Amino acid sequence: ARVSALAEAVERFSGVFRGDEPRRRATAEELGEAAVHPNECMLFSAAQFQDRCRWNAEEGHSNWVPEPFDTAREIEWSPVWSLTEECVRYLPTAYGFYDYHDTLAPGDEEPSCLADSNGCAAGNTTEEAILQGLLELIERDAAALWWYSRARRPPVAAESLVGAYFERLSELFASLGRELWLLDLTTDFGVPVTVAVSRTHSRVPDDLLMGFGAHLDARIAVSRALTEICQFLPVEGGASRPQRDSTDPVVSRRWIGAAGDDGFGWLEPDLPGRARDFASWAAVGSGDLTECVRWLVAVARRLGLEVLVLDQSRPEAPLPVVKVVVPGLRPWWARFAPGRLYDVPVALGWLEARIEEADLNPSHLFL
Repeated sequence: ARVSALAEAVERFSGVFRGDEPRRRATAEELGEAAVHPNECMLFSAAQFQDRCRWNAEEGHSNWVPEPFDTAREIEWSPVWSLTEECVRYLPTAYGFYDYHDTLAPGDEEPSCLADSNGCAAGNTTEEAILQGLLELIERDAAALWWYSRARRPPVAAESLVGAYFERLSELFASLGRELWLLDLTTDFGVPVTVAVSRTHSRVPDDLLMGFGAHLDARIAVSRALTEICQFLPVEGGASRPQRDSTDPVVSRRWIGAAGDDGFGWLEPDLPGRARDFASWAAVGSGDLTECVRWLVAVARRLGLEVLVLDQSRPEAPLPVVKVVVPGLRPWWARFAPGRLYDVPVALGWLEARIEEADLNPSHLFL
C-alpha cells in the first residue's frame, strides 16, 4: 500500500507542467495527420458541447466541457510516440500536463482541453509504466461501457481465484451490514476486467461502493478490484462524498434517478448460477513486460485503435512516468460522443439494441 501510494505521488508530481517540456506551437491544420484532435480523447458529444454552460455549472472538474476545438487556432503541442504506427504524433500540451498555461495566449482565452490522470502511470521501467497505463485505460473503458449502458453482467467466481482473501473480506463487509460481489466487465480486448460492488442490506443508493481492476492475470484483476473497494471503507457512510451530498438537489436527483424502480437492480449479478470462472482462463500476454505491451498494442490495432505514449518522466524523480493515450477508448466520466459507448455493448451481447444518448445512465461516475 505504501509503495502504491508513493508511486502515485511520483506519477502526479511528474505530470505537472513546468515550462521546460518539449513543445511545438502550431495549428492542427498545419500539423495535419500528425495532430491528435483533443476530442478524440475527451469524447464529448455534440449535445454536450451545445449544452456546455449547464454542464459546467452542474458537473465537476472531470466533466468540464471546453468550447469546440478550433483547428485553425495556434496552440502548443507535445510530441508523443505512436506504438502502433511507430512515428511521432502531437498531443495538445494542455491535455498532457496538469496546470498547463500558455504564456502566449490571451489572458481570457479558455484552454482547448484539460489534462486528466487517465492512462497516467509510474513504473520500475518505462515498459512497466506503459503496461499499467494501458491496463488503466482498458479498465476505465470497460467501466464506462457497463455503467452508462446499465447492462447486467455475470458474477465472477472469486473463490476460485482469491478464495481465502475473498472469504475474509466478505466477512468484514458482512460485519458492516454490507454485501460484496464481483462482476465480469471483460470487453473486446480480452483482458480480464472486474468490478467489486458493495451495498448495505437496506439497498440505499447512497451506500453503493465500487472498485475496479484489470490485468492480464485474472487473479490480479480480481485482487485490484477488491483492494480498491476497500479504500472506500474509511469514508463508508457518505460523509466524505460531497458528490452525493443530499443537500445538492441536482446531484442527488441524478444519483437517485440512476437507481430506477429496482434500486440499482442492474448491479445485481446476471445469471448468478453461472459465475465466470477466470481460473480456467489461460493467462493472456506473457511474463515479459515488453511482450505484454506489444500484445496489447496488437489487440488495439485489430480494434482500430492507436496507442500513444507521452513521456512525463522527470530527472529528479525515482521512477519513469508516462501518460498512455488511446483515442477512442472511453474514460469512465460522462463522455457521450459516438463510438464504443454505444457500439461495443451490443457487439458483445451485453445489450440487445443500441442505446441512445438520452437513455444513458443519468448518474455519472466520479471515482
